[in-house]
Amino acid sequence: MNIGVTKHTWVKLSVAIIFMIAATVPQTAQAEESFKMTQVIKLYDGMLHYPPPLWMKAKDKISDFDVFRKQEENTFTFEMIPKSQEFNSWTNIYGVYAWRLPEYDLKRFLEESLHALSLGCKKQANSSLVAVEDGRIVMTYHCPALADEVVCNGMDAESGFLYLSQVNSTFVKVYQAWRYESKHMGTDQSPMTRDVIAEAAEDMKSIQFTNAQ
Repeated sequence: MNIGVTKHTWVKLSVAIIFMIAATVPQTAQAEESFKMTQVIKLYDGMLHYPPPLWMKAKDKISDFDVFRKQEENTFTFEMIPKSQEFNSWTNIYGVYAWRLPEYDLKRFLEESLHALSLGCKKQANSSLVAVEDGRIVMTYHCPALADEVVCNGMDAESGFLYLSQVNSTFVKVYQAWRYESKHMGTDQSPMTRDVIAEAAEDMKSIQFTNAQ
């Protein structure tokens, strides 16, 4: 079964999305107010608890997202981008994907997930493990040169973080990624600063996929 993202088709969701928000107000008037937020989605056999995209962390950005949603019998897609962007030319994306795959194990799911990402990369993609524990995998992904057909506005490199897990025959993938000009890799113009990398890694490690029953 192909676990790559298929052509976008808008449909009505039959799953519930619950936002649980707790405000954390800094002590100084000059400090920026921020939110701690967990999003919860029931995905077939499991419940996914996950943080918002990094760009939504500030209080004034809590509603800064457009959504693409698609659900079929055994596949589910939920993607968010900033309102200022388009899905065919995004530079920031946060995606939640789920499949019912009774014949799969986590190793096969990992291999096919990385293969699906590599199809959009014309040079050798790189990935490294961040955490492997409690039935979950967190890893980095980096494509130094995107395939010509997916490059838009000169944004020809992609870096991101991947979360993979399983509950029974339900497999889930969470992917947060950035596209940018490859010439900016390793410079202060790259979106992948040390702070962004550290925060994104911690966010991915905080995700939980548990039995829905």
